[in-house]
Amino acid sequence: MKNKNRLYNLIFSVFSIAIIVALWAIVALVVKNEYVVPTVSDTLSATFKLFTESAFYVALGLTLLRTVIAVVISFAIAFIMAILSQVFPLVKKLFSPLISIIRIVPTMAVLLVILLWTNPTIAPVVVAVLVMLPMIYSQFITAFNGIDEGIINAAKVFNLTKRQRIFKVYLPQVALPIVSQTGSNFSFCIKLIISAEVMAYTFRSIGGLMTTANVFFEIPRLMGLTLISVIIGLLIEMIFNFITKKCFKWNNAEVKND
Repeated sequence: MKNKNRLYNLIFSVFSIAIIVALWAIVALVVKNEYVVPTVSDTLSATFKLFTESAFYVALGLTLLRTVIAVVISFAIAFIMAILSQVFPLVKKLFSPLISIIRIVPTMAVLLVILLWTNPTIAPVVVAVLVMLPMIYSQFITAFNGIDEGIINAAKVFNLTKRQRIFKVYLPQVALPIVSQTGSNFSFCIKLIISAEVMAYTFRSIGGLMTTANVFFEIPRLMGLTLISVIIGLLIEMIFNFITKKCFKWNNAEVKND
């Protein structure tokens, strides 16, 4: 049954991609202007050409590095804030308005201000952290709220210290829901980083290459960079989904037995 579902998912995925490519080809044929909609063949040619350029690998590496840094910083801060909120209810009330303010502040406005304080290399990371932090914090809080009340009460009955509750009760319970969302967080962060790099004109980055391609009307190259960004995001999600299934195989087995 599981193999059949995987086969169906693969077939539908391939079918969806085929429809998108077909629509793209039709639109390019109707428009007949590579500066508006490049053909599929021109885009693929420009995409493969990128892999022959050393500057592309440098840009890709630095963009991925910024993404990792942004996710790690966001995760660390959100983790500390969520733990404090779980252990001290008053702290949760103090963090709530702060998170709300960070969430509603316009991203581009923040980027422009940050560029005055830092530089185009650091600004995308700061912007990504400000966007990711409320999201990851909310994921932690949701995971904590999903802990069985009976487990929390049992921890109180056995007089566990706050440290013991954190490491023996809270963290094991929230590990699966948090890790399962890591892949989507990474792929979303890549999108944020690249968007910020474009706006900040970050040198030696995927966003910087996109800006240059746009300035010189190299639309197939721009589409190729976009395509690579999408593929990288999908690959990261697939990798983390695979890791989650393997690392928490015991949890899936328990669910089936129940």
